[in-house]
Amino acid sequence: MISVNSEITTLKIEELLAEVSQSSAKQYVDLKLPLNIRPTGFGTFASLIQLLITWRRLKNCGKLIVGSKEISENEIEDVSRNFYGLIASVLSWENGVTNFNGTDIKPILRKYNLSTMQPLLQSQFDIASRGDSILFPFFDHLDAKNGLLPILYNKGEIRGHEEFENLTDVLIDIATKNNKSVREDYKSLERELTDILYELFDNTNKWARHTYTGAKLNPNVRGVYGRFYKLETKNIPAYINSNGLKKYFTEISLRNPAEYRFITFLEVSIFDSGSGLAQRYSGKNLSEMSLEEEYKFLMDCLKKHNTSHKEVGIAGLRGMGLFTIMELLDKKKGYLRIRSGRMSLYRDFLKVPFYSSPSSPPNYSLLDINSDSSKSSFHAKAEGTLITIVIPQIK
Repeated sequence: MISVNSEITTLKIEELLAEVSQSSAKQYVDLKLPLNIRPTGFGTFASLIQLLITWRRLKNCGKLIVGSKEISENEIEDVSRNFYGLIASVLSWENGVTNFNGTDIKPILRKYNLSTMQPLLQSQFDIASRGDSILFPFFDHLDAKNGLLPILYNKGEIRGHEEFENLTDVLIDIATKNNKSVREDYKSLERELTDILYELFDNTNKWARHTYTGAKLNPNVRGVYGRFYKLETKNIPAYINSNGLKKYFTEISLRNPAEYRFITFLEVSIFDSGSGLAQRYSGKNLSEMSLEEEYKFLMDCLKKHNTSHKEVGIAGLRGMGLFTIMELLDKKKGYLRIRSGRMSLYRDFLKVPFYSSPSSPPNYSLLDINSDSSKSSFHAKAEGTLITIVIPQIK
């Protein structure tokens, strides 16, 4: 059994991913979720979703177990409302969802999952938000009216680029609703964020609903998550859960400490449960490529005008989403993390700018999150792709 603790970080999730990868020899692998999960650190909530996806893709995936004791209906409601229960139960529906004693709780969860999704389906985003965060989940294996939120879909078809500005507006408004003084600063990034969200999410729409061989993925989830942080400098160490983030915040702390007693950040994470960047780009299974090859395929995805789309006539028009991310984060001195396949890579734009000079070509380098090397170390395989960007409000 894979057991998720209440207190989680991306480091803890990496340990659980390693545990999942070592579970293939077991007959069935159940996953137990606590009643309350407190994700700490940038990208942790979205990393939890990637863990759930990876577990669900096991051929010997078992059932979902909620709680470690008899649970009340109110507690089940809270699990669904906090979104991790919604995602986990929808992914696990066919395999079974029980309490600790083995009692089927799907009838209760169905009711509360519907009430959790309803505000999103009706575009009531203030109700759908959770404090300074909001999640937009999309389930392709459900019927379109229940699985594809109207903010990005119309009658099952993805909306056009210009309409993605609505998503950007909601993400910024919800994430900064209690911090009006910084809202305008993030509003100034609206065009770049819209470009990023459209390119990356449109990419999931085309390529993350099927495996790289073309087989339909069922169940399947894709999504966008936004969260706002206002951290007092002395509390930042609690949010540092990787070597890459440690170096990034060390660089911030070297700036004027008096000026940066409080630092504000916007996190945006885009995730999917597809085949991952390298497999999608190459059309090959990870088992057929070395770590060096996987890194190269992933890096190829970053470069301007490169594309994982094999459709004739659109090469040169795609592949811009990650390039746009890097330009935006260079401008705002932000942070990027990509978790896909056996890769866990990052970029600190405070320390390493995208352009070393106005006339220089862009520097696409990404470093392994543990070793700080462009030679990636091995990480337990994670299904799908998770891209997290952190945009600080610093001068």
